[in-house]
Amino acid sequence: MSSLISIQNLLKTPKDSTGINSQSWNPRFSLFWDADFASLFRPNPLEFGGDIVSFLTISKSGDFGGRKSLENCRGVGPSIDIGLPKEQIQEPDITKTAALKPTKNPQTRRGFFSFQQLNALAVIIVLSASGMVSIEDFAFVIFSIIYMYFISKTAFPATSPLADPPVFGETNKILSIYVFFGAVIGLFVPIAYILEGIFEGDKEGIKAAAPHVFLLSSQVFMEGLSFSGNFSLPIRVFVPVFYNSRRIFTIVEWLRSEIYKVEAEYGGSSRRLYIGRALAIANMVFWCFNLFGFLLPVYLPKAFKIYYSSKKIKD
Repeated sequence: MSSLISIQNLLKTPKDSTGINSQSWNPRFSLFWDADFASLFRPNPLEFGGDIVSFLTISKSGDFGGRKSLENCRGVGPSIDIGLPKEQIQEPDITKTAALKPTKNPQTRRGFFSFQQLNALAVIIVLSASGMVSIEDFAFVIFSIIYMYFISKTAFPATSPLADPPVFGETNKILSIYVFFGAVIGLFVPIAYILEGIFEGDKEGIKAAAPHVFLLSSQVFMEGLSFSGNFSLPIRVFVPVFYNSRRIFTIVEWLRSEIYKVEAEYGGSSRRLYIGRALAIANMVFWCFNLFGFLLPVYLPKAFKIYYSSKKIKD
């Protein structure tokens, strides 16, 4: 009943000069108002057979039974919804949303030099200045640098300007513990052994352990160089395999020197004699296992598989 009264009041409201009820005019229509086609926007309930419910339903939806759209009226432009305002659900713009999302920066090459490289370089300089490093070990390091750059350009060029991901992932706890144990037994303890030998006057023990420490420090420096430079995975594998193979011979010489050392000749304590022998044996066992049990059968094949598979995809 209230709907009928509202329609009757709508029809009884005074009209302006154009013939449209001025009090009931929707403000949205005033933007395109014209006296010549004003009747297009004014629905007549009589056209709907006097059915008030149909009139309200069709008027609310904006469809007045085949009337012309604004698109066809005097070149106004695209058709505009002349019905009652509806709540429109705007779908989010996928491109804008994706642009606002934080993106991870691609993995880039590391800079020169890392903290480990600087420490290794300091050990190399100290041992070189002390005169405990032979010319053969110096020549080996220089040759490794030249050969690494040579095969990186000829045999194993980088397949991407970005750094290759680690072979065993970045969060491998077992590998991290393994590397830390190798650093302790191969660098930290031998360096302490050399420092103690300086105070006790054990020149033979220092001279026997120095080549191994020098080459292992050079290996750490070169591994950092292979990671920071534009080198592929095979080059990064080449460095530990190349240096580990050379250090086996220096550890053999160290072990031989410790075994045949006579306590009366160097005047040191028996404790240092046994520590030196145990340290040489421990390094011999660990680095032999590292070369023949990990690098060659595990690390090397997996690195080559990743390298050639990525190269095949890009080709």
